[in-house]
Amino acid sequence: MRTTDVEGRLRVAMTPISKANICPYMGREIPEGQRLGLDPERIYQMLRDPDELKKAAPSFNGLPVLEEHFHVTAANPRRDLVVGTTGNEATFEAPYLMNSLVVWDGEAIARIKTGEQRELSSAYRYKADMTPGEYEGQKYDGVMRDIVGSHVAVVPTGRAGPDVLVADASMEPYNMKKIPRAARRAMLSRLRPFLAQDADIEAAKKALDCDEMGRDGACETLRNLLAGRVPDEIMDQVLALFENTSTEGALNTAQDSEEAERREKLRAAGLSDDDIDKVIASLADVAEDADDFAEMAEKMRKAGMSEEDIEACRAMCVPQGAQDDEQTEADRQREAEGARRSDEERAARERKDREDEAAGARRADKERADRERLDRERESVGAKAAMDAAISKAKADAVTETMQAMRELHAAQDAVKPFVGAVAMDNAEGVYRFALRQLGYDLSGIPGSAYRAMFGQHAQRADSARRPAIAADSKVGIDLLDKFPGLKAVKIKG
Repeated sequence: MRTTDVEGRLRVAMTPISKANICPYMGREIPEGQRLGLDPERIYQMLRDPDELKKAAPSFNGLPVLEEHFHVTAANPRRDLVVGTTGNEATFEAPYLMNSLVVWDGEAIARIKTGEQRELSSAYRYKADMTPGEYEGQKYDGVMRDIVGSHVAVVPTGRAGPDVLVADASMEPYNMKKIPRAARRAMLSRLRPFLAQDADIEAAKKALDCDEMGRDGACETLRNLLAGRVPDEIMDQVLALFENTSTEGALNTAQDSEEAERREKLRAAGLSDDDIDKVIASLADVAEDADDFAEMAEKMRKAGMSEEDIEACRAMCVPQGAQDDEQTEADRQREAEGARRSDEERAARERKDREDEAAGARRADKERADRERLDRERESVGAKAAMDAAISKAKADAVTETMQAMRELHAAQDAVKPFVGAVAMDNAEGVYRFALRQLGYDLSGIPGSAYRAMFGQHAQRADSARRPAIAADSKVGIDLLDKFPGLKAVKIKG
């Protein structure tokens, strides 16, 4: 199921990313819970309906894979949290919503391979339909409708369960023997004060039996079940004892009679001296629990009692706090206090997540508003500069046109003055119109743009008429006057 490409990226061909099942949610976690009248501090059992998951499958294609849950958007992508992406093959195969994955962040890949983070938790939007019902024999308070995928997170523990995880080819359960009953009782006696509900106790029993799941899966179940509630020292001892009584091979030291032999096996398996001390101490506790009843069991055996009856007597002799099915009032109080602290811590984490998300959204909104304001300011500055340039050009053009009109007016006045005297008009066209009319021209149907040319023609003809004859230097002219002396007395008018 997993492959690593030449660049070191982890590719998963197909794996569950969500599951049709019933999960608990606080009222404050349910969308529009206040409008629906939900108690924010009450736990509601919500069904991820298989039909709704099937409809929603396409919306889980191409989603970011994150190291933790965070509402990422295009405006707030949180590149520091994104470690990969889902594929484009999302499909519902009851009860799982399946898709491929690619994880490209080296540190995230290492945590997946070591099991530190390997469960998948899908985030999505949905509408809450608070119509109660029953699914596969389990009652629920509401159904998630109109599911739309948002992202997928790789987490230590997901709500959908340990079977929704980054798929590995080695997922088949090991055929392990059950942990001996005495050892299981010893473990439960250590854990019981920290288990909050009957369901927790049953889950711990199932993990410790180790006949329905592999050792790794059982260890993971215990860690997920007890994280944050059991002191580290007790947790380490229980897991050390569990691993050594359930594993066949180098770590199976429970039957070794000599402590030196046990230590040698554990050291060869790579355990540190501190881990070895915890294992030896746990095995010694179990041996002590078993030895307390050994002498009495031998007497019962000699008296003819069956092994089944002897085992039943052993169970009756176990102190109340170590029995599988009963709790003391002090135990229940400790459990309630542990559950209350766990709820408070979870609520604080969720509140901080919401505050961080809101702060991120506020920052994104402010940054967007600042960018828009700067854009508007730049546009305003550019528009003002363009307007100022246009006004300056218009002014310059107006001055140029005015000066040109004045030059043309003066030229027209100078041109017509010899013919009609001084003329006072606002423009050259008016001057030429007045002069032509005074000279007797009919201007009907003639555009004003032609007046200057008409006057120019008139002035040219008049000039030609007034121009005196040019004296010729040739002898021919003198001979003509000499030949016709009477011509000297002729005068020409005009």
